[in-house]
Amino acid sequence: MDDQGQPLFDLGDRRYVSVGGLESYTISAIDTSTMTLTLNGVLKYNPVPNSTLVYPIRALTHQVVNEGGVMILKRDENTGAGLQPVADDIEALQFEYLDENGFPTAAPADIRRIRVVVTARTEESDPELKDGDGHRRRQIASNVYLRNVDVSP
Repeated sequence: MDDQGQPLFDLGDRRYVSVGGLESYTISAIDTSTMTLTLNGVLKYNPVPNSTLVYPIRALTHQVVNEGGVMILKRDENTGAGLQPVADDIEALQFEYLDENGFPTAAPADIRRIRVVVTARTEESDPELKDGDGHRRRQIASNVYLRNVDVSP
């Protein structure tokens, strides 16, 4: 339980955990009488019983939606509140998963960097812009380097 008396883990919205900050799993069963979590995989790093911390992981979902002609970036924290607005006039949000050499990869074990690209578009068209649909666009890209990759205790 957290300091508000709410469960930290469940089999629905709070089913993702990090063990010791080194590995991540999905909870498949919870025994509240023994305070035991059953995970969907085998632990690799031999955590110390009653001493290794287990952290909840929030699963965030992002989506760009068109509401009345306005493109809005929304986020769902998957806690039951649904999609919540983050920013208006966002046309696209892209995540690219890269390996240690900077090449795209779909293998989770090979991901070392995530490139995030956000494309914003002006709400009003610019009459002086003759190309395309008349809206100006700007892209912002950032690289997120993953910490604790290949860490062994």
